[in-house]
Amino acid sequence: MTGIILAAGESRRMGKAKLTLELDGKTLLEHAIAKAQSLCSEVIVVVGAYPEIYSPIAEKVGARVVLNQDWQEGLGSSLRVGMSALSPDTNLALVLLGDQPFISETHLKDLLKKQQETQAELVFSSYEGIQGPPVVIARQLFERAHHLKGDKGAKALKRADSKVEEVWLERYEDIDTPEDAAKLLKA
Repeated sequence: MTGIILAAGESRRMGKAKLTLELDGKTLLEHAIAKAQSLCSEVIVVVGAYPEIYSPIAEKVGARVVLNQDWQEGLGSSLRVGMSALSPDTNLALVLLGDQPFISETHLKDLLKKQQETQAELVFSSYEGIQGPPVVIARQLFERAHHLKGDKGAKALKRADSKVEEVWLERYEDIDTPEDAAKLLKA
């Protein structure tokens, strides 16, 4: 399984490269990479708006960096770029966002376990009545990812006959604004 961390956005609401914010002495990006590395044989970080800032952080901890030159297009373009960078022998992709530092390794393991038990093509995290990231995507849907556009993420990969599962996410919090950062990172 390969981990894909989407880190291409401009952090408009934060006003700066938010994945450099620190929690427990590590950047948010380093936290996301470490969690993915605990389960994945390889981790790909998709950068866009801040390649000069995020690339050295990712490379320092052993992740492979790919550039999304069309990052302004939205989330779908970053997922498309990340999925295109998968090696041909990859069967599963674990897709994470860099701004969700409170996702536990246990939750990521539960996503993988659910996929293995059910052979689902997509296994979403479920919170606040929605399906979202982190998500496990099976090989059967990799080709569909090459056509993603705009702000549509993994949900756009579903087909009418897709086997989709979900795992309840205990703690959903992402960091989008200075207020979020002040509240959530005040350790």
